[in-house]
Amino acid sequence: MKATTMAVMAILVMSTIAFSAYGASDEIDGKRFEAYLEKDYYLTNEVLKAYYAAYNTTTGELLSGAGHWEIWETLWWGPWDTMVAEGNFTSPSGVLQISLSTYNMTAGRYVLYMTYNVSGDVLEVSLYFDVDDIWVNVNVYSMEDGYYPNSYVMLDIYSNAIGANVGPITVYVEDAPDQWRDIAMYSSGDLNLVISSNGHAKWYYRLPNYDPGTRIMFRVEVKGYQTEEIITMEEKVQYILYLSTDKDSYAPGDTLNVEVKAEGTYPSGNLIYHWRIRWGGDTIYYTVSSSNTLSYKIPTWVSSGWLTILVDIYDGDKLIKDDLQTSVWVGVDYGDLYVIPEKDTFTGPGDRITLWFILDSEYIHNPMYLVTVEAYRDYTSIWSTTYETSDSTYTLTVPQVNATSLWVSVLAVEGGKTISDSVYLSKSVGTLNVIPEKNYFMRSGETINVDVILDTNGLMTNPTYNYTVTYYLNGAPVRKESVETTATTYTIVVPTEEPYKWADRIAVNVVAEEGDYKVSGSTVIYRMTTPRFSARLLTESDMINDVFVPGQTITIMYELELPETRDLDDVYLLYYSFDGDSDTEHMKVINVNEATTGTVQITIPEDTVTGGHYVYFELYSADGRYISSDMVVLSVDSTPQWSQGVIAGMSADMFLLTVLVAVILVLIAFNTFRPYLTGRASTRPAKERAPKIPRGKKMAPQEFEKPEEQPPTPPPSGGEELMEDEL
Repeated sequence: MKATTMAVMAILVMSTIAFSAYGASDEIDGKRFEAYLEKDYYLTNEVLKAYYAAYNTTTGELLSGAGHWEIWETLWWGPWDTMVAEGNFTSPSGVLQISLSTYNMTAGRYVLYMTYNVSGDVLEVSLYFDVDDIWVNVNVYSMEDGYYPNSYVMLDIYSNAIGANVGPITVYVEDAPDQWRDIAMYSSGDLNLVISSNGHAKWYYRLPNYDPGTRIMFRVEVKGYQTEEIITMEEKVQYILYLSTDKDSYAPGDTLNVEVKAEGTYPSGNLIYHWRIRWGGDTIYYTVSSSNTLSYKIPTWVSSGWLTILVDIYDGDKLIKDDLQTSVWVGVDYGDLYVIPEKDTFTGPGDRITLWFILDSEYIHNPMYLVTVEAYRDYTSIWSTTYETSDSTYTLTVPQVNATSLWVSVLAVEGGKTISDSVYLSKSVGTLNVIPEKNYFMRSGETINVDVILDTNGLMTNPTYNYTVTYYLNGAPVRKESVETTATTYTIVVPTEEPYKWADRIAVNVVAEEGDYKVSGSTVIYRMTTPRFSARLLTESDMINDVFVPGQTITIMYELELPETRDLDDVYLLYYSFDGDSDTEHMKVINVNEATTGTVQITIPEDTVTGGHYVYFELYSADGRYISSDMVVLSVDSTPQWSQGVIAGMSADMFLLTVLVAVILVLIAFNTFRPYLTGRASTRPAKERAPKIPRGKKMAPQEFEKPEEQPPTPPPSGGEELMEDEL
């Protein structure tokens, strides 16, 4: 075996053992031997599987040697007692399979002792497991109030033989004392029942029309193990009994009145009532009476809570109803208190959270609020204190402890009256989103970039990211790789080595950590085992608004991404149509050995209306199995006008450019000749010009003022003339 392959196999077993709770290892001078059981509990008819590997911890290469295994029966308190099986193995890695029934192993505790000799160094591990005999039990429950003729019962069958078929079930009737006659038998094929993962199976049966007092026996079998349950047929009662109280709630010292009532005809006979009243799990009153009513004065020491009334009813010495009960509330309802936090999470010690107290009470108006804060680390209380305030708001400062949650209880107290409420606050640093560039992979060697986006409201500014990538094969982890970095992108390279190249999913878990802050996120990337089909439009629209017209032929490019599988088909059938209409359907044969990309053409039907449309693709195998699908969306204009791509004999783009250039030239020309279009230019120097006088009007006489001396106005430079409207 090549060194690389040996190293890969070692990593496979090492990774799997790391995920097992039933493993053990031994190491001498860099030589390591690891083994684990797939579970630590077996039935006597099962096969024990032990996975193992011996390898060099530096190179990862598997180590040649000689292996030996023994199974010992051991006592619960430790010492090994009797060896019940043994054998040898030579491969440095593999799966040791031992049929427990071959060695007649019975219920008990055992240890699998494995040794592996590498050049004189003996590596050893001990793996403990339990073996149990198969057992099966059954309970028969009435679907009504009793086992009445023609009523249904439910058999709750429970066993430790998970996944085993149930059957047969045989029903017997007792003709005489201890003389049973079978009246029905249902085989496992008739039942189609299996012991589920929770150890149960349920079966329904309609009781025959036998007289009350007749006994019926059900015998249930699972894997050859039997159990029985016997029921007695009953007379169907013509009434339903219940307890009725005069009120739903009472105050301490009130008198409670309760009565036994019936729906239907009240039972007759010499009825005796055994009354009990319970408070907090204790019986505080007991009496026997011939009356179906009871009056009871509630003690004043009874505080707020539920009072339970129970009664057993006898007809002479025969019990006809037991534990008939109801409950009533005892206490004064002072109203409601609502504690409302501004947020239900905190970031750590020193964080501040405002609490609002909303009181709804007719009895309490100006209470003192007792605020009790209890800090928990996971599920263990690590800190507690109580504050007092008369304000209806309170700002809580998270204590300086490493808490994961806070339980805040508020008690409003006034004159012995109390109302309470509480809230739960949890620690939250922020969120870490793990986003792969795609959620699937198809081939070994394929690369997938995974980005992380961290949002901690500034609590973490330069975190370290620990990326853990786990590869799963057939549902079990087979390889794990981890890297610690500050980069927010990690590139996964799908392994190319056997057997990891066939991984069916990749789990990515990322932990961001900085100081005392830590937040995690994860994602799963799945293997695609069928080709992935995609299509895109190649034809460009001649229209300004990128629409197409009825009758136009368009070209679409397709591509098949082929998965890496052991049984990939060579030929596929591609069906495509316009708007999914079968009248426009086409078919193309794709041979992946020749090409995995190509083009198809389709003509937009002449009767297509304006709006959005699509070309739909479906890929099938040659034998008709659905593989994949995709669609290309496009817009169609059935009455194109200005959307036409050709205007005045030129393309739409050229037409628009021509119009734009013309507009710009007109504007330039207008600005150039504008002075000559608005009036004649003056050649008189500015200081000698006379003011303009509106035609038809005289100027009002004005007082003459001698102007201050001003420097002479320089003449226009370069012979420039000033226009009248520029003064």
